[in-house]
Amino acid sequence: MNSPKWREVEIASGSGHGNARGVARIYGATVGEVDGISLMSPAQLERMITEQHNQTELLQERPYHQALGVILNTPEAVYMGPNPRSFGHHGLGGSIGFGDPDAKMGFSYCCNQMHAVGTNGPRARRLIDAVYEALHR
Repeated sequence: MNSPKWREVEIASGSGHGNARGVARIYGATVGEVDGISLMSPAQLERMITEQHNQTELLQERPYHQALGVILNTPEAVYMGPNPRSFGHHGLGGSIGFGDPDAKMGFSYCCNQMHAVGTNGPRARRLIDAVYEALHR
């Protein structure tokens, strides 16, 4: 999956890639402003994060709350901090990117060691919790 061929192919919800800084900046500009740039109006953001379905993914039997093109915070499968309005996507082996519209924060973690758990895993969770703890100091 790290080959040039993989990166050139378009696979819906499967071939997005970037570094942690870039992904966090995109989510940050989606929920607020980054360097004076905002990607969505508040109305567009609310429309995007309105739940479209809540179902169990059959392959790994994980629950997902999904909206328009994003997964909503589903702590038992894709943990995105304490805000139920957070949204984003997880990646292979524990990587994750999300935006928190109430904290006006974009977050991303790109792992360098994959894990086999069906969630975004313990490393990402500890980092996410540390960021929110720092925000509330």
